[in-house]
Amino acid sequence: MNMKTFTKKDIWISKSIYGQEEKDAVNRVLDSGWLGIGKESEKFERSMSEYIGMKHAMFVNSGSSALLLGLKALNLSKGAEVITCAAGFPATLNPILHCGFLPVLVDCELDTYNIDPKEIEKAITPKTEAIVFAHAAGNPCDMKGLSPILSRYPSIEDACDTIGAKYGDKMIGSFGTVSAFSFFASHHITAAGGGGMAMTNDERVMTNMFSLRDWGKKYIKPGYYQRNFSAYDVDVDGIPYDISYSYDTIGYNMKLIEVGAAFINEQFKRLLGFIEARNENHRKFMKYFFEEKGYDRYFIRPRVYEDHTPSHFFFVFILRDGVSFTRKEFGTYLEERGVHTRPFFAGNISRQPALKNSIVRKVGDLSNSNKLMEDAIMIGVHPGITDDDFQYIIDTVDAFLENK
Repeated sequence: MNMKTFTKKDIWISKSIYGQEEKDAVNRVLDSGWLGIGKESEKFERSMSEYIGMKHAMFVNSGSSALLLGLKALNLSKGAEVITCAAGFPATLNPILHCGFLPVLVDCELDTYNIDPKEIEKAITPKTEAIVFAHAAGNPCDMKGLSPILSRYPSIEDACDTIGAKYGDKMIGSFGTVSAFSFFASHHITAAGGGGMAMTNDERVMTNMFSLRDWGKKYIKPGYYQRNFSAYDVDVDGIPYDISYSYDTIGYNMKLIEVGAAFINEQFKRLLGFIEARNENHRKFMKYFFEEKGYDRYFIRPRVYEDHTPSHFFFVFILRDGVSFTRKEFGTYLEERGVHTRPFFAGNISRQPALKNSIVRKVGDLSNSNKLMEDAIMIGVHPGITDDDFQYIIDTVDAFLENK
């Protein structure tokens, strides 16, 4: 393809899709006179609880906060070993360090980008107290292989990229002791640019997370935003006190404002359509690049486990060893022609500058995580990609590979 005959496009890797319904919902909150967490937040918590199949759902300001609150709420031993994947996003690993635990890094499977259950088994020691696993780029982890391990250890399930995915008939995000979802602007649905959700079936863990989220205050059942309880009915050091100002924990403030909840309640109505569009765009890329063009000679074909249903976040190219071009050459070519790209998140995160002075334990050579860091590149599959955009993307990839 001669790119000079084409008008350059600007195809984002992620894009929030919203309309007048979201704007009207935000205005209703603005007109209500109360902007903190309220009825809209509780409505979304109920919707997520029913959708994912978890008893408790807690709206927070980000998926990163959900992961931190979840791990902290497990009350692990000081210095406990927590196993996670070396390849991925910092939000999955950082809570382990923030909580003072020892991250134990294991490798991923190259064609799924997900933590390898066999590598987890190799990493387990008497000091192992939890597993943190992430479903990468909308592709569910091997839940058949992980489930026996999760039955032995508490776990944090990072489903931030993967809302709507399934293993069999069970929703991803319902397997961990705590699961986390992200509603950042780049994700499947958004709470006006941010937001997250922490979910659990464990009442004790839920009350711990609530207290940590809300400055350390005592747990109050849903509905307290409307103050449907008696004030000054708890005891603080012998003094009758308002439960809203009674603190059990040294906590944070990780709530989201009500306009975000109103926005995402409208987004939630669009979710199934968004997932269908993402999966269809991914399917079209797979069909064209691998079935029609035979680009297996350049790229490692992505794989989804049997009996798993994805909710794709990105399309991932992984360069095969020995190809005649570099990831930088490929990515630069796409970027210069308006097709936005990203590397595979942090890659092998232990190689990032932030981890240079952190103590971690690595299991094995992490060769697949290194490969992803060096040779993986991602493009978007979001619902905003039009038929013209799709044609432009495949034409651009073809044009690059014609000379390779």
